[in-house]
Amino acid sequence: MLLWQRDRADEIHVQKLDWMVLAICLGLAWPMPGLGEPFLSLIEKKFSQFARNKWASLVAIGSAVIVARLALFPWMPVPQPKIHDEFSYLLAGDTFAHGRLANPPHPLWHFFDTFHVIQQPTYASMYPPAQRGPCWRSDNSWVIHGSASC
Repeated sequence: MLLWQRDRADEIHVQKLDWMVLAICLGLAWPMPGLGEPFLSLIEKKFSQFARNKWASLVAIGSAVIVARLALFPWMPVPQPKIHDEFSYLLAGDTFAHGRLANPPHPLWHFFDTFHVIQQPTYASMYPPAQRGPCWRSDNSWVIHGSASC
């Protein structure tokens, strides 16, 4: 099976699971709307007490996101680039991570020509950093710089 076919099959299984979870939730909530009221109000009370301490809340949320991502690595590994412009974004990210704006051209750059990458005068992604640009309000209308939407 090809890679894109396997990804599509996994996507269909996830969609089926989503619909099953929705059906179960609606099946429980429709006939008994107040089913979880006592339990959920207790949880809301505890979380609102915890949220009063802003630093603890920020650390807890940040830690929970990192722990959740680490826990999902066996089932959802780091995605590999599949579309050719994604390789250009990776090149730009690697370039900026090394503290450079561009890389020197390869001596045999004629043989490494690829999509969305500038080979001469420097080896760099053709996409500038923050290419979508900032959005800001001016005179009660949206002014959009560098893109069609934000």
